[in-house]
Amino acid sequence: MKKNQQKSFGRVLILALLLLLVACRPEPIVVHITATPVLSELPAATNATLTTPAMTIVTPTPPAPDATLYGPVIGTGYVLPTLPSATPPPTPTTTPGPTGTPVSSPGTPTLSPAPSATNTAGPTNTPDPTRHPVLPNLDANRMGIQIDQERPVEEWVYALDRATALGVTWIKIQVPWLAYQPNGPDQREGGALDSLDDFLLEAQRRNFSVLISVAKAPAWARPTVEENGPPNDPQQLADFLTFLFTRRGGQTVDAVEVWNEPNLQREWRGMPLTGASYMSYFAAAYTAIRDYSSTLPIITAGLAPTGNGDASRNDRDYLQEMYAAGLGNYQNIYIGAHPYSWGNPPEARCCDLSDAGGWDDQPQFFFSDNIDAIRTIMNQNGDANVLIWVTEFGWATWDGFSTPLPAGETWMTEVDRWAQAHYIIRAFAIGQQRSDIGIMILWNMNYATQLNVERSDERAAYAIVTATIRPAYWMIKDAINPNLSYNDYENGE
Repeated sequence: MKKNQQKSFGRVLILALLLLLVACRPEPIVVHITATPVLSELPAATNATLTTPAMTIVTPTPPAPDATLYGPVIGTGYVLPTLPSATPPPTPTTTPGPTGTPVSSPGTPTLSPAPSATNTAGPTNTPDPTRHPVLPNLDANRMGIQIDQERPVEEWVYALDRATALGVTWIKIQVPWLAYQPNGPDQREGGALDSLDDFLLEAQRRNFSVLISVAKAPAWARPTVEENGPPNDPQQLADFLTFLFTRRGGQTVDAVEVWNEPNLQREWRGMPLTGASYMSYFAAAYTAIRDYSSTLPIITAGLAPTGNGDASRNDRDYLQEMYAAGLGNYQNIYIGAHPYSWGNPPEARCCDLSDAGGWDDQPQFFFSDNIDAIRTIMNQNGDANVLIWVTEFGWATWDGFSTPLPAGETWMTEVDRWAQAHYIIRAFAIGQQRSDIGIMILWNMNYATQLNVERSDERAAYAIVTATIRPAYWMIKDAINPNLSYNDYENGE
């Protein structure tokens, strides 16, 4: 009996161990795959209430302490190098317009309440969210917004729905060349290229004008795989543009910005960080585009407002180098601008110093100073009749984000979602009061992905559509459509 009892006990023990192992085994991960709808299944443009699609859930890997998180202007930890002189240029009393006739410099648009043009960081710089501002009437035909089209189809359809309801007439997308021909120039169909076609065709169906910014050469075309940069040969960029325009989606593009912020090393790695270097690529791109169309708008790359350093080139100096290399010889083009203003209001001028942030002691930190500096250089080089296209601008705020990481930079905390809305509206109004500014593209609609938020990426901070709709969205919509007269810019009512 004792042996049988021992055997029974052993069997029970083995069974118990097996049950314990099964109980501790992790559950399998279930992946749900959503079929991509064909274009005929895409929803029609509508102004009805829109339902936010579920964000793509990605488990983020926190960045290493020295990681560089890229946004529209600078990377985390970047400090603007000291300029040769901190003394701002004199503020012009007149601004030559596109006809060459001086026009009065724009004043501050009528908006109530409006913060002081001085730069006291923090809540005193924030308009009272309980008040209802008197909005200007904005011209939707001169307004656009950038959309991240490299998202699942249901997310970019939702973004297009939002842009349709917003009322702007332009949308901008970046076309990162490396995503569309990663394996060589013979890659002509499939994958990302088909998705780009679908997006452009759907945008055309909704009557949007589309500005594309072509940048980021693939590894096979570059002298280095470090960061992003142009190809070895400018003709390779021209060939890619020709390919884009001659494939079935070419007719859906309404304007082209040739590259993005080439005065930053991270966008121009492998080639000299000079305006002359950029112009060799602009020349090739210009020829390719003009061979396709004699009228398609061509815009020079918007330059990052920054100073001279190991990883950047002063945007004012860079633009002058572009003119020295022949920019003034090109006809029927526009000059791109990215006049970011960090935490400073759009009408503020350099340099009213504050005790916080440190982003207010150079003219590159001010929207209006950036635009005036570009116009001055253009006028000095005989381009007084050429329009500026503001291909990126906006204000970042970390207001409303719940994340284990803080905002990537202090200046993202100096503006809340209400100040963001007021500043965007006033910047649009400033641009539309000037006769020397054409299209203005707000950065951005939908870059506030879960991963970008959790990584404290500034691209998320600039978005006006996040997990919720920020007040800037409703204010823009109201300013474009004065008959709406919202009473609640928090909820669009």
